[in-house]
Amino acid sequence: MARPLCLQCQLPIARCLCEYITPSQSDVEIIVWQHPSEINHPKNSTRLLAACLPELKLIHGESIPKEVFSREIGSSHRTLYLLFPQENEASVDSSSTDIDASSVRLLILDGTWRKARKILHLNPWLGQLPRLALTHPRPSRYHIRKAEREGQLSTLEAACSAIEQLEKHASNTRPILSAFDQYLLKLSRFRPQC
Repeated sequence: MARPLCLQCQLPIARCLCEYITPSQSDVEIIVWQHPSEINHPKNSTRLLAACLPELKLIHGESIPKEVFSREIGSSHRTLYLLFPQENEASVDSSSTDIDASSVRLLILDGTWRKARKILHLNPWLGQLPRLALTHPRPSRYHIRKAEREGQLSTLEAACSAIEQLEKHASNTRPILSAFDQYLLKLSRFRPQC
C-alpha cells in the first residue's frame, strides 16, 4: 500500500516540507545541476532550497553537452562560476575581490561527493569555468546524511554559504537555514518512515 502524499510537495506526509518553505531572494543567481540519483533521495536538501529560492534553476543529468546546458539555463549577462573545491590551483576568493553578487550565476553540483566528481569528470567543459571557493563556511548542520570528510556541506548549506559570502551578509539565508534546521528535526523524528 502506497504511503499518502502531500498534495502540494508530493512527498510522503512524514517528509512533507511545506510548512518549512520560507520564500527568500538572493542577488546571486543559483543553478543546481542535480545528479539523477538525487532527484527522489529522501534526504535531498535541494528540494527545500528550490522551494525557498523560487528563482533557482534546477537541471538534471549526469552528462550534458555545453550547448544543451547553455540552452537550459538561458542566456545572461552574469558570469557563471562553479562552486566546487579545486585542489592545487587558486580559486576565486570572493572575500578578497570585489565580485558584485548581482553579476554572478553560481553553478552547484548536487549529489554525493563521488557523484558530483563524476559529473565534473564526464563534463570536461566544467573545468573551464572559474571556480568560487567558500572561504569560511560554518560547520555542517546536516546530521542525517554522512559526509565523506569534515567540512563538507549539503547543497543547501553550500548555496547559503556562497550567497552570504558574495552578498556579505546573512539576512537572505538565515530564514532558509532556520527552516532547514527545523526540517532536519522532523526527518530525524520520522527516520524509520522516511
